[in-house]
Amino acid sequence: MKQYYLHLIGMLIIGFVPLIFDHCSKICLYESFYLNTTWTGQHLDNSGASPVAVTASSPVAGYGLRLRNRPLFNADTGDRCVFWESGNFITNISIVTTAPFDGLPAGSDISARFVARLPAGYNDEPYAQYLSLTEIITLANVPTTRFLRDYNVDLVMTDPAVSAQIFQPEVVLAFNDNTTINIGFEAISLQ
Repeated sequence: MKQYYLHLIGMLIIGFVPLIFDHCSKICLYESFYLNTTWTGQHLDNSGASPVAVTASSPVAGYGLRLRNRPLFNADTGDRCVFWESGNFITNISIVTTAPFDGLPAGSDISARFVARLPAGYNDEPYAQYLSLTEIITLANVPTTRFLRDYNVDLVMTDPAVSAQIFQPEVVLAFNDNTTINIGFEAISLQ
């Protein structure tokens, strides 16, 4: 009976060794960084089931904006598994008006009226998720093993305009290296 258990334990070990080594071969041993340097923006119509990119000439009932980042990577790592970390962390996202809006003067910070929308399927969630700007900053700064070619951050307005009017936002991204990136948008008509 004792020999039977030893044989069984031996078979289990032999069966698990390839699994253990296969798993270990996928552990990222290389570390590299990328820089958040190239950001662009576009308007979104958020009145449907999911945001749709629109031009400034299209009036929208539900407003949002999309920020697109094309990270600059410091190395060509081939097919090695790499642990990517941002070389310049986002510390703040501000959305300001460049013209009077809802009785506020130009230059007013209206960031509190926006949330970040993550699409269904992100983190295997079956539905869209909404995060505060603080939460999306944290998420954007988390190191990853995915090679980010470019990625979008959708910010949707949760508190719509009081009345139909022209809206022209500017997004200001601040980084831990004391740099900022200003992303300007054309004026768009909100309904």
